[in-house]
Parts: sequence; structure tokens; C-alpha cells
Amino acid sequence: MNTLLRLFCLMLLAVGVLAAATPRRNTSRGRLAAERAPAAVARDTLGHADSIVSLTGYEKPLRETTESLFVFNSGRRTVDCLCLDIVYSDLDGNMLHSRRLTLPLSLAPGERRKVHFRSWDPHRLFYYHLNTPTRVKTRATPYTVTLKAVYVTVMPDSD
Repeated sequence: MNTLLRLFCLMLLAVGVLAAATPRRNTSRGRLAAERAPAAVARDTLGHADSIVSLTGYEKPLRETTESLFVFNSGRRTVDCLCLDIVYSDLDGNMLHSRRLTLPLSLAPGERRKVHFRSWDPHRLFYYHLNTPTRVKTRATPYTVTLKAVYVTVMPDSD
């Protein structure tokens, strides 16, 4: 027992000596300075978005959790952001849901792009009436959609 105690004390002493002999490491970062943010690019918000962008090709198949549509920029400046009002209605015209959606995008003049966004129907119970469901016997509900471009944000002229 005495030998075991001496061995333990020797090991403890060796660890203490090794710890004292190890040089200390400075882990502080010193003075931190905040980085300056780049100057913001001035953007214009235009309320007559229907004259700048056109929306076509909306689709939302039954088993999908995303919706998509094509956006065409008929303006002379790059569209940076698009805000949409979307109204979902059943085939009798009763409103099921409505929402305002803001889509960040970079759409050059004359360019058309397909944009995707999260569906209002996460449980996959509805489908756009022009997207016929693949299964014949389904309890899904068809709906129609009304899209309106509320405003767009455009980049300034580069002239």
C-alpha cells in the first residue's frame, strides 16, 4: 500500500512539473475592430409593377411543396426584388387563402426566369386546376390563383 501511495505521489508531481514547464499560450484576440459595411446601392421601389414585369406559367402539382411561375422583365432596369399578392380560390370562386410574398431576384431587362417558392399548402391537399393530378381517385381539391405584382425594386441606371 505504501508503494502504491508513493507511485501516485510521484505521478502527481510529474504532471505538476510538466504543466509548469509548458509555456503559456495567449488565446486572446487583442483589439477587435468592426469592419465597415460596403456602401449600400441605392434602389428604387416602383409601385406600377404590372407595367414592368409579367407573370406567366404558374404551377403547383398535387404532391409538391413548392409553387413556381415565370417572371419576365419588360422594363429597362434590372429587377432586384418582386412583391406579389396571391389569392387562392376554389373552382366556385370562394377564397381559400391569400398572402403577400416578396421574392428576391436579379432579373435583367428582357430576361425571363422561373422562380420557385414554398407552397401555401404544406399538407399537399390542393393542386392548381391546370395541373391534373396523376392519380385518378384522389381527394385533393383543385384551385385557381390570382397573381398581382404589387411593387418591384429596381437597380439604378448604370449610365
